[in-house]
Amino acid sequence: MDTSNHDLSSLARSQPRPELDPDPALRVQVRAEWFRRALGFARVPIPAKHPSRELRAVRLDADEEQLTLTGFDYSHALAVSFEAKHGPLHRSGTAAVDAARLAAALDLVGGESVEFTAAGKAITVMAPGCTVVLAAVPLDRCPTPPQPSEDAERITGGVLDGAALAAAARSAEIAEAGPARGDRAAVRVRIDASGVQAWATATYAATVQTIEPTTDIGDRNGIDVVIPAESVKALVKPFADMTGEWSAAQVACGSGRWLELRHGQVTSHIKILATAVEDVSVISRYFDERVQASATQSKKSLTSRARAAKGDSLELSEVAEFWGLRRTVDRRLFKKALATLPDGEVTLALTTGNRLLLTAPGARTVVATAPLQ
Repeated sequence: MDTSNHDLSSLARSQPRPELDPDPALRVQVRAEWFRRALGFARVPIPAKHPSRELRAVRLDADEEQLTLTGFDYSHALAVSFEAKHGPLHRSGTAAVDAARLAAALDLVGGESVEFTAAGKAITVMAPGCTVVLAAVPLDRCPTPPQPSEDAERITGGVLDGAALAAAARSAEIAEAGPARGDRAAVRVRIDASGVQAWATATYAATVQTIEPTTDIGDRNGIDVVIPAESVKALVKPFADMTGEWSAAQVACGSGRWLELRHGQVTSHIKILATAVEDVSVISRYFDERVQASATQSKKSLTSRARAAKGDSLELSEVAEFWGLRRTVDRRLFKKALATLPDGEVTLALTTGNRLLLTAPGARTVVATAPLQ
């Protein structure tokens, strides 16, 4: 039966309780509200439209006290743990199921508590009066998320709050898409006593984000890592507004190294890339060039002008009053540059190197310009 649209109403069976498998691989009962929230977080790294169902799956690990949901796409793993009810039918174990279909099943069965059973090739999602049966995804076909051992090499760093996560995600906006782009598809993040810096470069642009320290890192080491831009952008969507701080560490797992971020029962592992991104001291020379002309406008106004303009390029006179300077900027690149800036006032400047410099509190972005043809 095709359930690609995740409408599972035809799979629901209204009955008090189906016959239970005497030897399931997993059986756990949890609060439905907690499960829905955890599943929403665990789905963050999962590529929803990936052709491989193994990469669209969420992993369920139950022990005597809690249930952990993990989503993983080879470069980013996000795990969320929460309390499970330990009743006479509880069975610790591991299973995997399509994340989107599991979410649809949860919405369908409703209820305050829900029971999950994995037996053979089936996952049963059950609440009083309603049962949905889903196909299990074979565990041996699913990618194994990073699981650092207790004695794994670990470099403990500082902390990140919501503002720092948002700044790192803004720097990722300038990056280019795709693993083939190497350092152009990566963000470099440095956490030390001076605060948090995140920066990225593209073929014709660069950005640097700076967040002042909110917590003394004490005797913890600083962290300086290069991570995939898409992973940073995905992580910030559900967590930028979360109160509190994320502890950061660099951990070894197998042959790779991962940036580990922890916040309560949520743990994120982002793969550290071997790709080299130029140090901020190198790209700073683009920001330090002398200014030919400058103007200040709101980000909202600039965004509206970029959207309203037609064609692939913008004349600088359409953006700000750079009198006598006949230059253009790529419209798509200009929109990406604006996305790297926080809301509010933006100072635009044309440098002697004919680069357009955009500055806002805590953020500096530079893009190349071209002569007006």
